[in-house]
Amino acid sequence: MSTLILDCSAAVALVLPDESSAAVQAHLTRQGPDLVRVVVPSLWWYECTNVLLQAARRGRLELAEAREALSLLARLPHETRDAASLIDAVHLFHLSTQFSITAYDAAYLALAETTGGSLLTLDKRLRDAAHDIDVDAPDLEA
Repeated sequence: MSTLILDCSAAVALVLPDESSAAVQAHLTRQGPDLVRVVVPSLWWYECTNVLLQAARRGRLELAEAREALSLLARLPHETRDAASLIDAVHLFHLSTQFSITAYDAAYLALAETTGGSLLTLDKRLRDAAHDIDVDAPDLEA
């Protein structure tokens, strides 16, 4: 079974009508649902919820559509990991400073690093950081 770490940028592309999600969808379904385990850090829930709320507030979709999108996203992860220790924070700090990424993005990177999973992201800087530490992160925009 392969592990996929799904970041917020890739996840919301699946449910926002004005974003492209074909490459993300292909990676999620390539091996079949029984052969892929989707893992997210706990912050994923906050980030995705906030993106959908902001999209509704800015008129990209109706509030009811945002609620439905959140319901759809809730079906994706098989596991949520919570990193809540000083050791985790120090590691996130190190990754953030090394690659000039946010601590939030570093959480996805650290999760992919520790699980050996592939990182699905639309964020080029995060994808480049993953490649720098030999974490698989396919180019979803190619």
